[in-house]
Amino acid sequence: MIELVDWTEPEKYLLNKYQKDWLYFALREAKRRHEELYGFWLVISKYKDKLWFIKMQKNCGQTEEDTMAEFNRRAKLLTHLEKSIEEYEFKLKAHQMAQEILHKSMTPYTGINLSNHKLTQQSFF
Repeated sequence: MIELVDWTEPEKYLLNKYQKDWLYFALREAKRRHEELYGFWLVISKYKDKLWFIKMQKNCGQTEEDTMAEFNRRAKLLTHLEKSIEEYEFKLKAHQMAQEILHKSMTPYTGINLSNHKLTQQSFF
């Protein structure tokens, strides 16, 4: 996905320190939340037809419809989190690549004859 980006203007992908810090924090939290939800979602999808799981549902006062509604809700949250993680990783990678491109495009000042320039000092008052 990062390869499809138009790199003619890498400046628009640069982030300031606060944006970058926020993205790292949001990415870490999204991954943590994704792990939690994925574990719950995996348990329901794997054991929803087992007798002990059905008994546990009844003991908790849940019907099968309630459990499946929660399963679907968490599946939607997982999808949303996966998209968010992908977006955060893309922005951070684009920032890193933009920095590299801008750093490589810097041309050194060679061939400048400083004797042709006259430095003058102006008074401030």
